[in-house]
Amino acid sequence: MSFTRLQIWNLALAKAGISRQLVDDKVLDSPLAQTLHNLYEPTLFSFLEDHSWSFAKRTVPLVLSDYEHIKWEYCYEYPDDCLSIRMITSAASVDTKDEIPVEYEIITDENTGRLLIGTNEAEAYAIYTTNNVREEAFPSSFVQAFATRLAAEIAMAHAGDRGKHLDLLQLSMQMGEGSKEINANEAVQVMEYRDSKYTRARY
Repeated sequence: MSFTRLQIWNLALAKAGISRQLVDDKVLDSPLAQTLHNLYEPTLFSFLEDHSWSFAKRTVPLVLSDYEHIKWEYCYEYPDDCLSIRMITSAASVDTKDEIPVEYEIITDENTGRLLIGTNEAEAYAIYTTNNVREEAFPSSFVQAFATRLAAEIAMAHAGDRGKHLDLLQLSMQMGEGSKEINANEAVQVMEYRDSKYTRARY
């Protein structure tokens, strides 16, 4: 099942104990809709940063910068859609799908203020969590956990209910751990020899 932003907004409202439901996430004609609009992306990005979600994972070649750093042989541009770097790796590792990390450092170009990635790896790749992901890609367990987290923020910002905020925050953390486990299990690779069912039938 896929979800829309409006569905997540209304699920968060229900979890926050607010009976009103919105009919359009583009029409900000009330303080409640405006609050949801203001809270949504910062809360989502924070939630995405907390884990290497498979649906928000990107592996891309980095763009070389002309910035010179005293420590690193190469400096690369920080991807515009990156929320959190998970690993810097080599082109060879990407080709073999080994995901072997190399040493790196996030640095700042003092002239422009832009973030850069310093490393000694030529043709470096970044594995990171992107902020450019559509709600339709969110798994159900993620939606439940994230909507609960959003509900916690709504309870504080809209109603000033600190008790409900803390309760929902704790619940969202518990649900988030469950969602992380489900997400991790979907990427498990069992490295073992598996003979066919016809071979096994002979024993």
